[in-house]
This record gives sequence, C-alpha cells and structure tokens, in this order.
Amino acid sequence: MSYSSVFTALITHFSHDKIDYNALSLLIDYQIESKVSGIVISGSTGEALSLSDSEHLELVNYVTSYVKDTKKSNMKVVVGIYASSIKDILHKVSC
Repeated sequence: MSYSSVFTALITHFSHDKIDYNALSLLIDYQIESKVSGIVISGSTGEALSLSDSEHLELVNYVTSYVKDTKKSNMKVVVGIYASSIKDILHKVSC
C-alpha cells in the first residue's frame, strides 16, 4: 500500500464560545506552507457535534473561501458531517 498525499484533520479554535477565525486562518496558512494536500474540517476531532447547523455552514463557507482566495495552494477541503439520521445528513449536504 502506498500513500501519495497528506490530509490534516484540523481542530476548530473557539474563543468566548465562538469560532476563532483568526486562529483558524493561521492554522490553515501553516498547512499551506507545509504543502499538505488537503485539510479535514469538522471531522474526526469532534467539534461538529457542538456546532449548530448555522455555525457548521459558516465554518464550511469560511474555510472553503479562505483556501480558494489564498491562491497559494491546490489544497482540497474535506468536510465532516454529523447527524442522527440520513434525512438530517442529506439536508446538511444540500445546504
């Protein structure tokens, strides 16, 4: 088995019960500088369970826009989606 790329599972920084986008941007910049192939947000680190649907969507929109606007990287973004039913997952995917 061989692996040809690295994806980093990022933590979501919080400050005063809100997502700390400045800290998140610094973390994303570090991943770009380290030349990782992609990042995973709201994935295996568990914070998705504590985000509301609107916070989750805001996080996804911020990160995807930030990576796209950086233009230093072809980094891919993988988004974790957590829900208690298939119906809820399909709703989140369609947002």
